[in-house]
Formats: sequence, C-alpha cells, structure tokens
Amino acid sequence: HAVGLMYIAAILHFSRSCHEQKLLVKALADQANISLDEATLVVNTFVDSMKDSLLEGGRVEIRGFGSFKVKEYG
Repeated sequence: HAVGLMYIAAILHFSRSCHEQKLLVKALADQANISLDEATLVVNTFVDSMKDSLLEGGRVEIRGFGSFKVKEYG
C-alpha cells in the first residue's frame, strides 16, 4: 500500500516539472489574464490537492478527462 502511495506521489511530483504542465500554466495565465507566477500557484495548488486526496484514499474526478484513485493489488 505504501509503495503505491509513494508511486502516485512521485508521479504527481514529476508532473509539476513536465512540459505539459508548463503549457497549462501559460494557457491559464493567458486566458485568465493573470501572471505566470499566479497561474503556477493555481496549477500547483490543484495538483497538490489531487495528490493529498489520493494519499488519503480519496478519489479525484475531472469531468471530461478521467478519474483517479489508489487501487491496491495483490
């Protein structure tokens, strides 16, 4: 169980530095007319909230995109 949670935390942590997240930050800044720093804070807060929910055993659903939950195997 702990290994699965660490894996999810690692994926979400890695996603903070990926190219797609930088594109998301830029798009948010442009569309909401906010600074890149403000958009970065919004995106990071969102990702951190997802991570916290998953680590607590919750489920995250993004309509039109997908849902995420920790699933134990074995």
